[in-house]
Amino acid sequence: MIGGLYGFFLKKIRHQPASFADIFLGFSVAFMPLMLTSLISGILTGLGLLLCILPGIYLGVSWIFSVALVLDRKMDFWPAMELSRKVVSKHWWLMFGLAIMIGLIALLGLLGCIIGVLVTIAIAEASLMYAYEDVFGPRTVVSI
Repeated sequence: MIGGLYGFFLKKIRHQPASFADIFLGFSVAFMPLMLTSLISGILTGLGLLLCILPGIYLGVSWIFSVALVLDRKMDFWPAMELSRKVVSKHWWLMFGLAIMIGLIALLGLLGCIIGVLVTIAIAEASLMYAYEDVFGPRTVVSI
């Protein structure tokens, strides 16, 4: 569902018509690559956190745009993860700071009696998609 949420925000950022149904786009457009991206990156990041916290943090930040790349650029899961890692490595500290800010925003939502999480997750994901547009550049042809 996160992939669909990313697609919804990308459409809004690109001034294209977006509807509530777009949030569920990930289930029909690229379900398997999105699921594999989330699963593989989650397992490898978790393994990195278990073995020695720093590799997990590095991988988590490096793969921050993997899901967006799968949905937006119609990439398979591993090429999307590699492209995300290569591009984010050039801006790693900025993305790390963004990840910390997103975590703090989500924490504020959690303190707001769970209902605040719904609002803060939307804010956090929108900010992540704005960062995606800045890092990868706006696309002229959108096929989400």
